[in-house]
Amino acid sequence: MNEEPIRGRLERCVVRVPDHVSWSDVDADLVVFNQQDGTYHALDRVASDIWRALARRGNCGAAFAELHERYPDAAAAVIADDLRGFVDRAARLGLLVAWDA
Repeated sequence: MNEEPIRGRLERCVVRVPDHVSWSDVDADLVVFNQQDGTYHALDRVASDIWRALARRGNCGAAFAELHERYPDAAAAVIADDLRGFVDRAARLGLLVAWDA
């Protein structure tokens, strides 16, 4: 499957980590802390990779490209679905701010 149409749709998605959220590395995983509601969120290795890619890139399309390179055996559609699901859930929890540019 050609990844360009998928990446193109994700390019419009912009994300940022709000000031009230911090995170710490714990081995290869992350713990994310929401200072507004006092909740901690333990991320597994894949979720941690998604978080780091989004935090570094600030754009879902660029994060998708990074993740597709890191996980070359994964189908592009699966990576895109996982990325969108992660962003949606993290935004609902107040861990990310996301919008379409």
